[in-house]
Amino acid sequence: MLTSFLPAVLAVIVLSTAGRADLPYAALAARLADALALQPGEKLVTLCQPGRFDVIQAPLEAEVDAAGATYLGCITDTADTDAPSPLIAEADAFIALPGATPDQPSYRAMQARLNAGAGRSIHFHWTGAYSANMALLPVTDAVDTVYTRAVLETDCTAMAAAQARFVAAAREKIIRVTTPAGTDLRLMLAANQPVNRQDCDASDARMTSAKILIDREVEIPGGAVRFVAVPDSVSGKIVFPDSDWNGVRAEAATFHFVRGHVTRFNAATNADAVRQEIEDGKPASQHFREFALGFNPLLAVPDGENWTPYYGYGAGVVRLSLGDNIELGGDVSGGYVRWSFFTDATVTIDGDVWVKNGALVK
Repeated sequence: MLTSFLPAVLAVIVLSTAGRADLPYAALAARLADALALQPGEKLVTLCQPGRFDVIQAPLEAEVDAAGATYLGCITDTADTDAPSPLIAEADAFIALPGATPDQPSYRAMQARLNAGAGRSIHFHWTGAYSANMALLPVTDAVDTVYTRAVLETDCTAMAAAQARFVAAAREKIIRVTTPAGTDLRLMLAANQPVNRQDCDASDARMTSAKILIDREVEIPGGAVRFVAVPDSVSGKIVFPDSDWNGVRAEAATFHFVRGHVTRFNAATNADAVRQEIEDGKPASQHFREFALGFNPLLAVPDGENWTPYYGYGAGVVRLSLGDNIELGGDVSGGYVRWSFFTDATVTIDGDVWVKNGALVK
């Protein structure tokens, strides 16, 4: 069963722009092709929804042709389609364009193939903007501007180096996350735990080091480091931003953890709604899911504004979550996922400050 923010994410994809005429589609297509590093003879399939980003198809096909690869076309099946497209089995690479969702049979078939260690994909959803209270926002001109710049101007090499430094510093150390609202959580990254680094590299060469499903699902724009903490290391509490739980706004929902398990929780308002969502999401809802930290300066919370771009991949944004972490290489299953952004967090590694009040300082 999928509950909480995961189906909401799927729903917001429908709000994705149909494709403004003035977006630089040729440049965006070139960036996607560059990230895939297509080789002669490879085959590409896109998953899309008619009427959304249609204009990118022609320049994307031109980029594929220039690389000596073959564009097999765009799959547009829906959740009601009986079977996945046979093109999924033929393709070496995939791009999920705005409007494509995991409830499509072909999307699920693509993920199954990736999970089996074959192929690679780019997620180009162009959604994921959130208000301070975790409400999903439609794609506006302001969002278009931020995302276009992030896709075209991110220094992926520098960002990847910063991500690598953080991962190297964090292994087998105590990571502490605190916020002014009261979050105070400690966790540890194991020496051998897979870490997903979204650094814009969707090349076949990069896939040789892929260890988990999301290593083969590359986000463009990129930015986050994500991993499952050592379960026994997770202790303390998370005070979630005021947001909807089971469809009802709850304030200061606070969860306490011992050895990765939720031991108790409450909220300042509408605690019953929080309790109902957690009851419905058991057993996955009883577990800490993942730690994520954004590194992309072009996806940081815009100055003077109060919204979070692209799923919290911006520099200094912390994402903490409950639930299923199978895609990350964890052992918590059940489907329930709940995550929230913390844009004012301080993150330390054995006392060394990496993020201070929402600003990445290393």
